[in-house]
Amino acid sequence: MKNTAQLTTITALCCTILLTPLVAAAELRVASAANFLSTIKELAAQYEDQTGQQISISSGSSGALYAQISNGAPFDLFFSADVKRAEALVDDGMAYADSRFTYALGIPILWSDREDWLKDPQETLRAGDFRFITIAEPRNAPYGAAAKQILSDLDLWQRFTQEGRIIRAQNLTQAYSHVASGAADLGFLALSQLKDKEGEIPGSFWRPPAELFSPIEQQAVILKRAEDQKAAREFTDWLRGDEARDMIEQAGYAIP
Repeated sequence: MKNTAQLTTITALCCTILLTPLVAAAELRVASAANFLSTIKELAAQYEDQTGQQISISSGSSGALYAQISNGAPFDLFFSADVKRAEALVDDGMAYADSRFTYALGIPILWSDREDWLKDPQETLRAGDFRFITIAEPRNAPYGAAAKQILSDLDLWQRFTQEGRIIRAQNLTQAYSHVASGAADLGFLALSQLKDKEGEIPGSFWRPPAELFSPIEQQAVILKRAEDQKAAREFTDWLRGDEARDMIEQAGYAIP
């Protein structure tokens, strides 16, 4: 009986030892708006180096990710490119109200891979000396909505629509590909997509005045289906800290 009891104890200890790494290694599943993809990857890598917490990341337009989450996609956190979708998840009972916070303020830019082409960007747009301009779909992507606002304020949206000059991309990643591949001459993108670690941007770009579009306030929430609420909150707490905020600002965002 004594040997049996000892064997049972040893077996239990072995199971505990084997299971503990599995629990510690459980990854956080993040859904991120396309504009924030490269930045959240850097943040996640830094956080993993410091804590060992693994983070997997999926990206797309905010509207598409919101639809996936509403249909049961197994994410723990959602980094939207706007307030609307984050707020809607709270209102729908799928995210914690006290977890919602603004992690960045987006900066849209008009970009071309041609050097010195946008010295007078508004005149370039009005002259129409280009074939196509690409934007992320305004119904799904906040940066696309901002692009539509900017062109509307310049009295160019209706004209370009009628002339068939606007290519609507699924998200900002695809919009970038349109310009980089030559399918479009110009594109409204996010500053964070193009700014390298030295702060340089290839080609030429225009940063539209803030009065031409509504602020792009980007918010994150923790979803109620998150498997490890504690780990999710620890990560978002870290994102509010000075180290993460500095990284976000250097990546091409304004900080709230």
